[in-house]
Amino acid sequence: MKKRLLAATLTAALLCPTTAFGAFTDVSEGYIESVTYLAERGVIAGYEDDTFRPEQTITRVQAARMFTRQLPPSTVSDSLAFTDVLPEHSDYDAIMQIASLGVLNGQRDGELKAFKPAHAL
Repeated sequence: MKKRLLAATLTAALLCPTTAFGAFTDVSEGYIESVTYLAERGVIAGYEDDTFRPEQTITRVQAARMFTRQLPPSTVSDSLAFTDVLPEHSDYDAIMQIASLGVLNGQRDGELKAFKPAHAL
């Protein structure tokens, strides 16, 4: 169920580009309505140059941001720990929340567990 929800949300986000409720300069006409829908609800956001970059690969941290924008705030478990995501990380709360729900998990590298936020989804 969680994987289907993740796949559906990411597919919609890929097909739906727009900036703060305006049209992205790089989104074809056939996708504007879907992109606007997601942008108006805060699921997706474009880049500062008014592009969506629909051909760009989504990273694990971008997926975490998209999902948690739609979830109510929650307390992050102290039992979760990733070697590459410290509390000072700008997306720490989003990563920890999505990991605590089991939607995206860390990856073991021997004894250590890393989230690998910059890796492709």
